[in-house]
Amino acid sequence: MGDTTIVERLLEELARGCAPPPEEETPAAYRPVAVYDRTGWPWPGVITGWWTDQDGLTLCRLRLSGLPEA
Repeated sequence: MGDTTIVERLLEELARGCAPPPEEETPAAYRPVAVYDRTGWPWPGVITGWWTDQDGLTLCRLRLSGLPEA
């Protein structure tokens, strides 16, 4: 797999201004996905929860393989 720091930077960029709600407020889910970084490298992962923010936007909690946090 590619450089973990690249994925961590990508996730930080995606998560800016998008703090997840408390765990107990996030309905559980399990949906395998692949996220592609800017170089086209696939990062396998799983969507582990869904929620809707105050503006009605549906968001997910994503855990990528090899990273310590969702």
